[in-house]
Amino acid sequence: MQKETVINGITIAPGVVIDEVFLFAHEELEVPQYMVKAEEAEQEITAYHSALERVMQEMTSSLAELKGEESEIMNAHIMILNDSEIDSQIQDYIRMEQYNAAKAVDAAYREFAELMASMDDPYLKQRSSDIQDIRLLLLEQLLHRKRKDFKRMRGILGANELFPSDFKQLCREAVTGIVTEQDEATSHAAIIARSFDVPVIFGAKGISAMVQNGDLAALDGNQGTAILNPTAGTAAKYRNLQDADRKKKEIRNVYLRRNCQTKDGAKFAIEVNEGTMDVNYTDDCACSDGVGLFRTEFLYMESARLPDEETQFSAYREVLQGFRGKPVIIRTLDIGADKQLPYFSLPEEANPALGKRAIRYCLSNKELFRTQLRALLRASAYGDLWIMFPMISGVEDYRAAKKTVIAVQEELQREVPELQCRFKLGIMVEIPSAAMMADTLAHEVDFASIGTNDLTQYLEAVDRVGGSAGDYYRPFHPALMRMVHQVVQAFARERKPVGVCGELAGKPDGAVALASLGIRQLSMDRTSIAGVKCTIAQFETSELQALGDRLLQASSEEEVRSELEAAMAKKRTDLRMPIKGER
Repeated sequence: MQKETVINGITIAPGVVIDEVFLFAHEELEVPQYMVKAEEAEQEITAYHSALERVMQEMTSSLAELKGEESEIMNAHIMILNDSEIDSQIQDYIRMEQYNAAKAVDAAYREFAELMASMDDPYLKQRSSDIQDIRLLLLEQLLHRKRKDFKRMRGILGANELFPSDFKQLCREAVTGIVTEQDEATSHAAIIARSFDVPVIFGAKGISAMVQNGDLAALDGNQGTAILNPTAGTAAKYRNLQDADRKKKEIRNVYLRRNCQTKDGAKFAIEVNEGTMDVNYTDDCACSDGVGLFRTEFLYMESARLPDEETQFSAYREVLQGFRGKPVIIRTLDIGADKQLPYFSLPEEANPALGKRAIRYCLSNKELFRTQLRALLRASAYGDLWIMFPMISGVEDYRAAKKTVIAVQEELQREVPELQCRFKLGIMVEIPSAAMMADTLAHEVDFASIGTNDLTQYLEAVDRVGGSAGDYYRPFHPALMRMVHQVVQAFARERKPVGVCGELAGKPDGAVALASLGIRQLSMDRTSIAGVKCTIAQFETSELQALGDRLLQASSEEEVRSELEAAMAKKRTDLRMPIKGER
């Protein structure tokens, strides 16, 4: 009998599961290596480009099946495939070094992956895995090899390493947990693994050598531990924990389609973030109070060319009709920094996050902006449209954007006199200057939504998508708490709505912190809605107000987190089913 073994790792997704393990391993491809004659070089280059085109087609077609972060990850892979430096290196290897196509691809991608892995920057280091993923995909096309299909496997997935493309080989409904040796907690593989909504642990070193297919294992995603070959007593313990975890999930899910309110009846608007065409708007409408953020850049990123007015009009009309009169906040094009278009060259900048992106880019590219605004205003007849401008730094930006909207509206009404354009105009508060000018902006705009991701980045002077200073990205920094409260007060004085559409809103502790600061409108991914509604329902308004006072007095993020943990701990044993008839 094998001995019980405990391996500590990193929690990627919480929860508890005990089940049999099935192992996933990459079959290392044997790459043929031979010299090609000069007259054969172009033939090899053609073979490489044909393989690249097939991989590109597969990725482009997959975009229609993806949403949110997974769609962004696929776009990042498409950008790697379009990388001119790698392409040039492969062609040089074939022409100058007389490599065959497979050897050239293998060598070039390995070199770039190793270069990224050697970087001090954690974000760049983690991109090494994405480059290795593309390498394997191209080699499989060149060598006419297919990956093993794991769709019939059920249980806990165990692996030494997972690439984003590996998840296509799995059946989501059959995977009950994921444990792997790789330790990149913010990698693209970790993001996709988290979307499976099962316990996930990374950094479990040696696990692939310690288990065999069919072995029993328990994953405690709350503690970040994997227990291999548990004893009868340990297995019984984790089955009980699994049952308790399942009951908590069931309770949370009861709240999914209910209105969100505190114990004493204070109402919250819980909205959904949308960012792809592959969405069931009927389901999302049923569990939310509208769309708090519709990311229009997916229309540009999931296309081989700039989307025309009709393409955009159809997409905006569809979401407005799908939400049946509920507010739909559509953000104008937000590209630049970490959002690039493969067919559109954006200016190269030393620090793109601080460059000409979002509204800055749109205001300097009026035709692109006008095309989007024409589509939006035409679609406004089909629902409750709220147009939101990103990266507003002050009243100058907002006035310039509003002036363009008015000009487009007048143009449309000259073309179609009977057209009725109904919309609200608002801003994202994601730059500290906008937060500091919140009283002035609140007087001019119809509404605002705080983008906590970028606001944290700019407030704390730290790159939110990686970098050597990643530890300084502190989403519960007391300065952020105070800035959010300042914005809430400014908009309350003008009786204008202000919400939060950043990542903080979708986390139960983040939602509680924001609610304590006066936020009553929260937008998040659909998977977060049940948990947030359930958590808010455990609090009295007076408790939230008292918590907010303590958060505003905190002097460090540690103090903020400590106050939140104490407040949440009192409620964890108080998870309850809603009283019959409670809305």
